[in-house]
Amino acid sequence: MRQFWLYNLFFLSGVSALIYELIWQRLLHLVLGVSTLAVSAVLAAFMGGLALGAWLFGRLADRTSRPLLLYAWMEAGIGGSALVVPVAFSALTGLYVSAYSWLQVGPWGGLLLRLCISLAILIIPSTLIGGTMPVMSRLAMWRGGGIGPNFSLFYGVNTLGAVLGAALTGFVFLHYLGMAATLWLAVGVNAAVALMAALASRAERPGTRSSARSTAISDSSFVTIQSGRPVGRGLALVCAAATGAITLGLEVVWTRVLGIFASNSAYAFALMLTVVLLGIGLGSLAQRWWSRRPGDSWARLTMVQWLLAGTGVALLWFFRSPPAWLDRYSDGSSAVALFAAELALTVSALLLPAFLLGLSFPLLVTAVVHSPNHFGNWLGRLYAINTIASAGGALAVGILFIPWLGLDRTFRILAAASLAVGFIAWFCAARPKPAWRGLIGAGILLPMVIAWNCLPTAVYRKTAPMSANDLVFYQEGDNGTVSVVQEPSGRKSLLVDGQPVAGTGRTIVIDQKILAHLPLLLHRAPQRALTVGFGSGGTSHSMTLHGLQVDCVEIERAVTAAAPQFDSENHGVLAHPRFRLIVDDARSWLRVAPVSYDVIATDCTNLQYKSNGDLYTVEYFRLMQQRLAGDGLAAAWVPANGIAESDLKTLLRSFQAVFPHTSVWFINTLATDFLVVVGTPTELDIDLARIRERMAAPEIRQDLDAIGLSDPHRLLYTFLVADDALAAYTGSGPLNSDDRPVLSYSTYGAGLRSTIATNLLGLAACRTDVAAFVRNDASTTLMLRHYAASNEALLGHIAHQMGQEQEALRHYALGAQLLPEDKPFRELVYSAYVHLPSAPPSTTR
Repeated sequence: MRQFWLYNLFFLSGVSALIYELIWQRLLHLVLGVSTLAVSAVLAAFMGGLALGAWLFGRLADRTSRPLLLYAWMEAGIGGSALVVPVAFSALTGLYVSAYSWLQVGPWGGLLLRLCISLAILIIPSTLIGGTMPVMSRLAMWRGGGIGPNFSLFYGVNTLGAVLGAALTGFVFLHYLGMAATLWLAVGVNAAVALMAALASRAERPGTRSSARSTAISDSSFVTIQSGRPVGRGLALVCAAATGAITLGLEVVWTRVLGIFASNSAYAFALMLTVVLLGIGLGSLAQRWWSRRPGDSWARLTMVQWLLAGTGVALLWFFRSPPAWLDRYSDGSSAVALFAAELALTVSALLLPAFLLGLSFPLLVTAVVHSPNHFGNWLGRLYAINTIASAGGALAVGILFIPWLGLDRTFRILAAASLAVGFIAWFCAARPKPAWRGLIGAGILLPMVIAWNCLPTAVYRKTAPMSANDLVFYQEGDNGTVSVVQEPSGRKSLLVDGQPVAGTGRTIVIDQKILAHLPLLLHRAPQRALTVGFGSGGTSHSMTLHGLQVDCVEIERAVTAAAPQFDSENHGVLAHPRFRLIVDDARSWLRVAPVSYDVIATDCTNLQYKSNGDLYTVEYFRLMQQRLAGDGLAAAWVPANGIAESDLKTLLRSFQAVFPHTSVWFINTLATDFLVVVGTPTELDIDLARIRERMAAPEIRQDLDAIGLSDPHRLLYTFLVADDALAAYTGSGPLNSDDRPVLSYSTYGAGLRSTIATNLLGLAACRTDVAAFVRNDASTTLMLRHYAASNEALLGHIAHQMGQEQEALRHYALGAQLLPEDKPFRELVYSAYVHLPSAPPSTTR
């Protein structure tokens, strides 16, 4: 078979392998969760299958008389088993839920259960994918010319195919095609590769020249031009394990660090993976050129690993604070500018280390394997141990090192591991003599160790410090880096990976309290509630004021460690007898929770951050519905700012697809930037007398008075639209689903732009009077006054967001005339007045 077409097959095989990896990971994460333990289980299952395949097929690759036909069957098997994965996924999901509930597993038991489920689903296709590595490399030996150049070329071409697969899946396929169509596309690639390989295998029938060359290639035709000798195979396995652990360990650490500085979105993850694979592929191709020149592979591996350690330490120092140019290109001017900035950031951090890692594995193979007739066997061993150690490295870094030691020390441990691999390789090198090797190695190593130890431990922040003591809490947790920043005014903000999620600012406090009180007051008699996301603990505290059992599911334990910083908001709710904290992924918990809830409230503050977009899909809303009691209510925080109106309609449309009776609320006591959507089992039925009675409870009244909503009418007239009027506003269009998570991509960069005025104008145009849903209230005049005043507040907020302060003041003043007894309106009038261009400077009231 012509070499050009052979390497095309290797390239396409890499494309399909990465498509499968990303699709399967997403599929399993949607069920098992995206906590570090869940992600680790899926990764271990996939990588374990790859290692098993490399080990099993490595020896077979050397023995088969028709490796091309074997390769064709393997590619066909990958495509066929890939089609079975969704079926197995559906069949085993119910088993997972039942086993989880029956066994009542803890965190580590949950890890083991997730690992077993993942293995059961992925073992066959991942084993076949892993087995293609030694079989493809055996086919690459046909051309002659040396093991080093051949393997490096094959490995580089296959990895560059993986680059294309990762980029297309992450940037295009999931957004525009969805998971199911992308999976079929990958199956089609496998089928094409299998067909082409099968047709070509007709020329390699036993007894033909090509077959003889593939099974009994003369070692003399592969005379290596390396000066090394076949030593250190046991140490080579150690080095293979170490380089694998270092590779995935660095990927985990850099994902966490870049996640703080960049948007940490779906695009950001795809960028990271694409750049890492690109660096590895380019490094492999560079090793092909390098291996054609005289030199010792062990000595070269030494140099590469020591460079990797030095580069890691240098980059670590550079990325201790966000580069200034990142702010300039991430100003929200366009999604293209943001993407360019994040691309530059990712390339500057990852391309060089990935390039060095791409040199390492081919160098190791070249240093150890000197006979092509045992190439598949030894490659299978090296690749298997490298792959399984990769999974182990990712688990150790994510579960142990970062939470216990922090990002900085974890970086240093990985750098030390690179130094150790380099030292092992140095002692396996042919020259200089052993005594000199030790002296020279120590001379090179000592300055790096000194520099490594002299680096002070750093904290990683998205923005520059406001003052010397503004950081009052910092902890690197299992899933994210949590910090609490205090402004000179005393206001505090809770940030996870640089993303603000809670705090003591007025708008955030309104968010925290209303997400608890609104759905609980609308429910007839709630007994148990669930809040998704702990934040500062304000929502959980406000829920406990209603005298019911409150559960809170929070994915990051370090968030709750910051709770003492927000005692003013949570009032020590973690110790409340009716409060229970569940450290888990929200989707995973809703799937396995042994109880039903009367109210479920989801509080996410950024659709772009990590997997937050998956908490706004139709399937997630359906999980909420399934976990609700018969008369239960679902509530969700929805952004009104930083989201295009078309995307807002997609989100609301997706929620209403599950909850036909959906109402939208906008808290108008302040110029807030969010909405609350509430889904009810039947048409909204508001018993005002009952609500008034429950709001009269001293603790609830005091809590609502803090946000200007202690009056029942004032609370009700935060209502905007519901049911048919809402459906008319959202219209027809796409839904945000697990299969096609359109919002995870279409909202990229939108969070940096102000869109609230446009969104509120659209909602104001279709607003209806909440009086249509209210009973047991005879105050028609009062209702009309509140409706008119709330319209003025809404129009005033729109004008304020558009910078029209004179118009905003006019609307606020009209609202204050309609409700002269209302304190929030008086405050809005004052705020608008001091923002007028001709107004005197604001003074503290």
